[in-house]
Amino acid sequence: MKLNNKGLTLVELIISIVLIVVVMLFMYKLLSDVNNEKNDDSYAQQNRVIRAEIIKKIEDDIFTKKLTNITDESTSGNLKIRFSFEDGTTSRILATSSTLTYEPTGYVASATSGKNAKQKWTMKECSLNVDQVKINYKQNNNIFSILLNIEVYTGNDFNRLCKAGEENCQNNVVDDISLSYTGTYNTIIENNIAKLKCLGKGC
Repeated sequence: MKLNNKGLTLVELIISIVLIVVVMLFMYKLLSDVNNEKNDDSYAQQNRVIRAEIIKKIEDDIFTKKLTNITDESTSGNLKIRFSFEDGTTSRILATSSTLTYEPTGYVASATSGKNAKQKWTMKECSLNVDQVKINYKQNNNIFSILLNIEVYTGNDFNRLCKAGEENCQNNVVDDISLSYTGTYNTIIENNIAKLKCLGKGC
């Protein structure tokens, strides 16, 4: 029995290297996807309590009043939304890319605590879309509902702002700040709110 003592040919060596590179690229992509999914969970977990506090604070305040108008007072780089109520009082959301402040109904600038004091939250490892807040308005007979959605982006491929013409990106709605309100439909609502599509300088 004769053994083949010839070594690897150049072609065999190149093929081996190519196969190793392909396997390594596949493994890198797999590990990258797993890491991004882990980051999504991590970012969502870090801000889950903050989002819950924001939504509860704002909704608790506006649900005790009859909403009559939503005014967009936004400037470049800053989101400012004013809620007006039937009794003449107002409340306001102020947001930058990393913070959200709420001035409740009956807000007193000098108050440092209590229901009339403003509250400020700092979002961790993410950014708020202050250029455009989407509004979903629905009416069913005598009842109307509004959903304001402030998009929140984390620093990975699974949750980021889509650039113009880009198709392969997405917004993870789990991280967003969604505020809802339900009330009785009337002509004031029709004139002031029903036609709103979005808020912010990006509208």
